[in-house]
Amino acid sequence: MKKFISLCLALPALATALHADNSTPTGSLTAPTSVPEGTQAKIAWNIVLPDGGANITDQDTLEPLQKSKIEVRCIGAGYWGGTKTVKLQMKINNKTYQLFDNKAKYFTSGTILAENITVKTTDKINFGMMGVSNQSGKYYRWSDTPRTDPDHSFIALANGDDFPNYTPMGSDGDVDSYLRPYLNDDSNTVSIGPKDVIFIAELDRRYTYEQSGDPADKGYDMQDMVFLVSFIPIGNN
Repeated sequence: MKKFISLCLALPALATALHADNSTPTGSLTAPTSVPEGTQAKIAWNIVLPDGGANITDQDTLEPLQKSKIEVRCIGAGYWGGTKTVKLQMKINNKTYQLFDNKAKYFTSGTILAENITVKTTDKINFGMMGVSNQSGKYYRWSDTPRTDPDHSFIALANGDDFPNYTPMGSDGDVDSYLRPYLNDDSNTVSIGPKDVIFIAELDRRYTYEQSGDPADKGYDMQDMVFLVSFIPIGNN
């Protein structure tokens, strides 16, 4: 009987820990209602890991949902027809990584820019993007800035998210071939893995995707730089 009483007292605390927030595993614990004296209780765990790879904040910062290895891959860059330089940096907390610095035509689909970097649920991951031209301002446009900032001309999207409706991806417009595999043509939504995040960016114009201006401005297509961020779980937090 003593064993049964202490088991019951422990269950509420365990349940609270299992359901603390959406960045930790959830699940259930089951145990017999009574245990014969002299025997051991058999306890069963059912653990469910988070579905997504990262939470996307309202400033397009990525927050890992579990301890993971991060991988960043090029999808493509249509910046000035590939003739001008684009740059990409990643910042994890206070450490900055230079991922790309070359002409856009070399930002080719499948190229791995970063891999095997361990991130935890407490980490904040941000990206800085730059297009080098007289129009762009020649500085990095960083996430972790308000979406109302004129230089916040990009967005991070998860699987099933809607593309902005004024972009070609969201309005059955002219989509570059490198981006088509990541677009669900029937619903104009993102088609990527459950633990992936896609960034689409406009690197010249200084207005946000929420303030896109003239719908006839076909240059604002958010296809100047497109890349994929993948989270590969590596165990417990």
